Amino acid sequence: MPRILPSLAFAALALGVASPAVLAAGAKTGDAAPASCELRLVTRGGALTLTALARAGEDTAGRYELRVTGPGTSIRQGGPFRIGPDGTATLGTVGLNAGGEGFDARLDVDLGGRTQSCTKRIPGGI
Repeated sequence: MPRILPSLAFAALALGVASPAVLAAGAKTGDAAPASCELRLVTRGGALTLTALARAGEDTAGRYELRVTGPGTSIRQGGPFRIGPDGTATLGTVGLNAGGEGFDARLDVDLGGRTQSCTKRIPGGI
């Protein structure tokens, strides 16, 4: 059964992370500043934490959908979010077991009617 562990990411970051892996891509939202999405993977011991982020150069709102799939795993998170003046919003965090055959993650971020997508293949046995 998949687990969603929002506090695990914060604990891992506070303790110092051994190996972050980042994937980011950018797009324009109309006349607004560029927007981007990011899937950040943190590994620590036998635990993986995947955090979905959105960035924009201005205070704006949108919707997101995060999907993580793999053998025996099907996680979906989504909903509205707001990017404040600091330019970054944490959308969701998922805790995963580092063993097994791996996972596929996809984040879709809709800002102003334009969708930005990020994907990441998380190999098994990390």
